[in-house]
Amino acid sequence: MSAGGFHTCGLKTDGTVACWGSNKWGQAQPPAGAFRQVSSGGFHTCGPNTDGAVVCWGSDVWLEATPPEYALTQVSVAGSRSFCGLNTDSTLTCWNLTPPTGTFTEVSAGGSHTCGLRTDGSVACWGFNGWLEATPPEYALTQVSVAGSPSFCGLNTDNTLTCWNLTPPTGTFIEVSAGGSDACGLRMDGTLQCWGDNTYGQATPPPGPFTHVSAGYRHTCGVKADSTVACWGDNTYGQATPPPGAFTLVSAGYQHTCGLKSDGTVACWGDNSALQASPPPLVFNQVSAGGFHTCGILKTVNTVVCWGDNSLLQVTPPPGAFTQVSAGFWYTCGLKTGGTLVCWGDNYYGQATPPVGTFTQVSAGNSDPTFACAVERDASVACWGVVAIAQTPTLLP
Repeated sequence: MSAGGFHTCGLKTDGTVACWGSNKWGQAQPPAGAFRQVSSGGFHTCGPNTDGAVVCWGSDVWLEATPPEYALTQVSVAGSRSFCGLNTDSTLTCWNLTPPTGTFTEVSAGGSHTCGLRTDGSVACWGFNGWLEATPPEYALTQVSVAGSPSFCGLNTDNTLTCWNLTPPTGTFIEVSAGGSDACGLRMDGTLQCWGDNTYGQATPPPGPFTHVSAGYRHTCGVKADSTVACWGDNTYGQATPPPGAFTLVSAGYQHTCGLKSDGTVACWGDNSALQASPPPLVFNQVSAGGFHTCGILKTVNTVVCWGDNSLLQVTPPPGAFTQVSAGFWYTCGLKTGGTLVCWGDNYYGQATPPVGTFTQVSAGNSDPTFACAVERDASVACWGVVAIAQTPTLLP
């Protein structure tokens, strides 16, 4: 079975291929014959037939349906501009990108990049990596925030900042939060410093002192020393107009914001088109606002409760006890009490397939396309999702 952009194809027991879904470009109309394997791309499909020749059907805008006349043992055309196959001598052939030399056991094509598993077990990737969002620096970090698409930062063990796209300010901080195209850091003295895009005023914080900060898509919120919440930036949906009261933390999402009040209840404001700003009357110890949904951890049993849009099962958490939850755009990730990660919801870019390991913190990107990053026990960072260096990344040494 192979799911593409808007269609799916499967290899039947007799070797024939059946497809269903969108057929605008003929991508769901396979030819007759027996195949060894099938791979669905954005708007096309390919598969090696029983004699090893590759047959493709569907869109051919990028020559994606015009494979080379080689005998291949495996083919991957999952992306729209990257399509590769494994030759019988274990070398690679691609009919758009230029693959590395050497021998491989497997190849997997992404949206605009491809990764291959070498015979020695190492991974090589090539193609588009424009934002480097899944290429974290090999530093030891204590906290990471990747809420936006071009802004992703972490807090070093010496309390300085590292960002692998934006240039952070110098000095020491106790917290960092990345927004849509900006980031904000909380300094030791309680003042805030923000950098990056300031089109909506989201990078111009008010005077402090603050105890916590959260950068959303185009707005930012923080908890002040007197426990009130202040927000700034885009207020189209009222997401930057917090209610009065005492709060312990705040989470700025896509177009809504939620805060944890001092009594453990949650208050939300801003866009409520999917009921993402309508929390249940329960007591929580953490809350996280995502794209069109929100999740929180119940105080007494540490299970996750979510509300809002559930079109991709992003508000259907698994059972178990959690220490942290992070709501992304169409998906959610949580850190279980044993330090393992679990994600649910949209997995089109692999963002809901976290790596194996033990972790101390997770941050789910609140943009589309998206990715997620987490801090491991040894303070290294692992990322997965769109434009990943490996679609199933190995842990950093």
